[in-house]
Formats: sequence, structure tokens, C-alpha cells
Amino acid sequence: MHDMTEDRARIFAQLNRIVRPWGAKRDVDPDEYIDATDGLEEFDPLDFYLGVRRDFGLQYTTDEVLRCGGEGAELPKAEWMHRYARCWTWNGLVDFLLARLQSVRVEEAVVLGRRCGPAGAFFALREVAAELDIPAEFRPSDRITRRIPRESRRAFWNRARWLSRDQVDHLEPSWMAIFAFGSLFVLAILLLGASCTAPPLFVLAVACAVAAKLMHPLTQRVPERFRTFRDLSIAVWHGADGDVSS
Repeated sequence: MHDMTEDRARIFAQLNRIVRPWGAKRDVDPDEYIDATDGLEEFDPLDFYLGVRRDFGLQYTTDEVLRCGGEGAELPKAEWMHRYARCWTWNGLVDFLLARLQSVRVEEAVVLGRRCGPAGAFFALREVAAELDIPAEFRPSDRITRRIPRESRRAFWNRARWLSRDQVDHLEPSWMAIFAFGSLFVLAILLLGASCTAPPLFVLAVACAVAAKLMHPLTQRVPERFRTFRDLSIAVWHGADGDVSS
């Protein structure tokens, strides 16, 4: 079993990477209220928590977030939101995440009378899929891209990386999808070139922002060496077991 202190340090490191785009000017202070962090005074707490859910590969509801805020847990939702939603400490958020990340563990499984680490990792990946509401009846030989929907792939992959202690590669950019989106953007600019007034350009900017958000899952692809769940299970087991030689 891995040291819980190490797991907390991993979560804090990930949170520090997440908060940078939100405007944070320094690493988070564990005992500090989230909204007191330099640069985060105006952030949307629920939007932030739901974004963290995706980046850690978890599935939880807004109600779960609201009920895990400590002293305000017994208040009506609206009152809790008004008084406490912006006042979680970073330690409180880490406790919340750690409890959910520990719901799936990688342990050896017994297959045909023999203990097998990769098999245990495969069953753990099935549990992750079930938590994310992904049909989990896949086999080791199944291709990942055929079983994990694009819209759920980032969350699933981030959780696999957590289980492997970050030994599984990040998702890679799909340059074909990025090129296609860029081409559509340029085409839209050309079509509006004859009438470059403020309203059309504003509408175009909003449309492109929405399209970019919707297309983001399409711009990431599974690394080539992880074609099947067997490939992924072996890597997850090597990372979870402390073997990083392969």
C-alpha cells in the first residue's frame, strides 16, 4: 500500500497545475481558503470543482460537493452556497478527492489459480469505467478507442494515470482534429471578411469559443502504445507496483 502522504502530495501537485490557468499566482497553501489564493478571488467555485472532477477522472455530483464543506453541511443548499461554497480550504478539497480516488485500488487478481498483477489492474480499470458510467463489459483484447467514448476518454485516462502513479503517458494531441478545427475557423473568417462589422465578429468569437470547448475531447488521442486494455493494464500494474522499468 502506498503512503497516503505521498498521495496527498500528488493531489496538491496536480491542483497547482490546475489553478494556474484560473489565475493563481503561486502554489496553494493547504490551510488557506480556496478563494483567498492570490488570483482566485473571482473564480466560480462549482465550475472549478466540476473541472477538478474531470482532471482527476472522478464522478461526483454538485450535491456531494455541497455536503462536504464541513460546518455548513447541515444548512439548506442555497444558504450553504451563499455562506460557505467559496470557503473550502485546499486541505478540505484534497480530503474530498482522496476519499474518492481511493475507491478503486490496484491489487493482484487470481486467474486460473495464479496471482496476476495486470489482471488486477484490468479489473480496476473496469471499476473506473463503471464509476464514470461507461459500459465496462470490455475485454483485455478490446481496443480502447472502440470502448471508451471520446467525451469520457479524458476522465478515464486521467484516472488510469492516477492508478499507475503517472507512469501511463498523457493523451496526445490529435493534429488532424486540430487542423480541421483551424481550417473551419479560417474559412469562417474568410466568409465574414466582406462584412467585418463588430456584431458578426463578436458572434464568431463566441461561436468559436463554444466550438473549441465542444471539440476539445476530439483533439486528444490515445498514445499508440496503448491500443488495447491489455496494454494499458500492464502499464498501470507496473506503475502501481512500483516497477517503472518498462
